[in-house]
Amino acid sequence: VGYRSIMERAAHQYRREYTTQDAADMTRAFGFCPTRYYGVTQQKVNATVAWNNDLVINNLDSMFTVSPSPEPELDKASLARIRDGVRDELVQRMMASGVADPNLLLTVDGRPAARIERFLGEQVQALKSVEQARIIGLASASAQRAQTRMRDLMIQGNFRQAYTSYTFDRSLYGVGYMRFPDWQRRPVLKHRGKKARLEWQVVPWFRHVRVRDFFPICDAIDLQTNTGNTERTYVTKAELINMTLPDGNVTREIEAILDEFAYRSRNWLAPEDNDAELWGLDEVIPLLIHEGFFSGDELREYGITGLDPLDYVNAQIEVCGNRTIKAKLLKMPAGAERTYFGAPFNKIGDNLLDVLGMGAMLWDSEQRVNRIMHLFEHNIDWASRPPLMTNPNVFENPSDARNIVPGGQYHVEDRFGATG
Repeated sequence: VGYRSIMERAAHQYRREYTTQDAADMTRAFGFCPTRYYGVTQQKVNATVAWNNDLVINNLDSMFTVSPSPEPELDKASLARIRDGVRDELVQRMMASGVADPNLLLTVDGRPAARIERFLGEQVQALKSVEQARIIGLASASAQRAQTRMRDLMIQGNFRQAYTSYTFDRSLYGVGYMRFPDWQRRPVLKHRGKKARLEWQVVPWFRHVRVRDFFPICDAIDLQTNTGNTERTYVTKAELINMTLPDGNVTREIEAILDEFAYRSRNWLAPEDNDAELWGLDEVIPLLIHEGFFSGDELREYGITGLDPLDYVNAQIEVCGNRTIKAKLLKMPAGAERTYFGAPFNKIGDNLLDVLGMGAMLWDSEQRVNRIMHLFEHNIDWASRPPLMTNPNVFENPSDARNIVPGGQYHVEDRFGATG
């Protein structure tokens, strides 16, 4: 609860708005709530996000470098091809030195003559370096292609947009969340000879997850080993219809959702009794995505048998309209890892939400600046105004100081040359 309230306050800070409590304090102090707000947090967050984007988004190649080891291991075919080329070069060097047949340089015992053996040793040593250089050259070309492929997957997989939003949340709220891989069906450009065409394929996708829509179980130090994570998101009716394709979803449950919520409120997380208009294709419905560990005992409570009590599975479950539309139970330790990732801006404890963002770190300084600046402007405003006769009787008895209170806006006697 404490973290959620700090997060809401940080959102007000970035929008340069006073919270309800801050507005009440300012109204009690000045008689009205000021409309000015000096956004220290907003400027700091914008600068930090721009700096991170300049380091990462504009230099994706700097995030990773793929390079072969000093002694790379190639496949047998490539290695044999390189060594055959080196042997051919050795024969050519011998022929250039005037020796066409190496067998003519052998002794009666079938061994090379001492002078020839020294020559061959020198040539083999030199060609060994040539062989190693060719191996590294071939491996380097493969590494460069792999690096280019990785960069293309990040660009095509929405990494730049997801990282920008993730960095904003991390800077303002203290933690940011992303999901990868979030497998989605997307159009992909495929080359067929001299032609290119779009094909729909299931590809890995980088997706930003809003802090307010992510609910981790804070019983571990990271999102990979905690009991589970739940995300609240939204899907349109058109997207829900597309989920009936054979991707592991429960088609009959999706069809039941489309029928049940056709003319009623789609907000099934907060049920309402009132009817609604026809559910349009672009209107959304809440979707819960959960990833977490379940034991055999826990699964028996849901009617799933076949596992020992101490067997654990990593579950990936999607719930919509009070129905499970997708469920994958992957037995550990072979089960897939979690797809959610989160990183703190400034960590202050072991709990997953023991974090501080710029909103919390700058709040006291920002409020101090706003109050001082408002007091300064408030004083200048009243000092530049003409006199007001709002309480002219307070000075009738100069000895009665009890009638004089701060903020009374007293009348100034202008007959004696006094001004505002």
